[in-house]
Amino acid sequence: MISYRTKGIILKKRDLKGADRFLTIYTDRFGKIQMLAKGAKRTTAKLAGHLEDFTLTDLVFIKGKNFNTITSSVSLNRFSYLRNNLERIACAYYIAELIDKLISEVQTDERIFKLILKLFDRLNHPRGKLNLIVRYFELNLADLLGYRPEFERCLNCKNVIKPNKNYFSSKLGGLLCQNCKNQDLKAFEVKPDTIKILRILSEKDIDFVERLVTNSKIDSEVERVTSNFLEFILDEPIRLDSFLENLGCKIKNYRFQ
Repeated sequence: MISYRTKGIILKKRDLKGADRFLTIYTDRFGKIQMLAKGAKRTTAKLAGHLEDFTLTDLVFIKGKNFNTITSSVSLNRFSYLRNNLERIACAYYIAELIDKLISEVQTDERIFKLILKLFDRLNHPRGKLNLIVRYFELNLADLLGYRPEFERCLNCKNVIKPNKNYFSSKLGGLLCQNCKNQDLKAFEVKPDTIKILRILSEKDIDFVERLVTNSKIDSEVERVTSNFLEFILDEPIRLDSFLENLGCKIKNYRFQ
């Protein structure tokens, strides 16, 4: 059998009968793939500790008829600060679920791998602004997958958006001016300051984004735009509560700060 080597970020794991585990990994060479890790639950196994959730690993695997099997793995970055912070772990679970739902296994894009790695690097930094980091990731992942929202011009009349009353339409994928808001009766108003932040999140790099100063009202509006847009794409909500329950806690209406 031919062996393949790749770098990958462990997104999810599922225990099987016995000591085996099934992993969802996003790799730089093969995109999102499912892999079997035989004996990974045994503490004495050579793979133990190298295939934990949210670990960057250098792995070797073989392709089988029904699934891929990992033969070796070496951790490159365990993102230790992230692991010791409940709020950051919650972010990581949310992002992992978003990637799993939005990306099929046939898609391979090194830009997505770099974006995911950039996200985990930021989550692992004590001063990282979690709300901005997550919103940045949501919009940039959507862009890479071909779902870039329009924040510059009205989707209907094509006029440049002015700092008046404007509305966001998830169905149409962007902003509508006041004259065109009836094109989508579910479109909701978005304030000019929020539109400015949405444009920056879509266009600037993460270093610039993390220097932004926002307030709770803007944060809430930005989150409403991104969450509504992603839920429309997926045709289902992504709930954070279930991820936090897995960590032994439950927080209602939780927002990253």
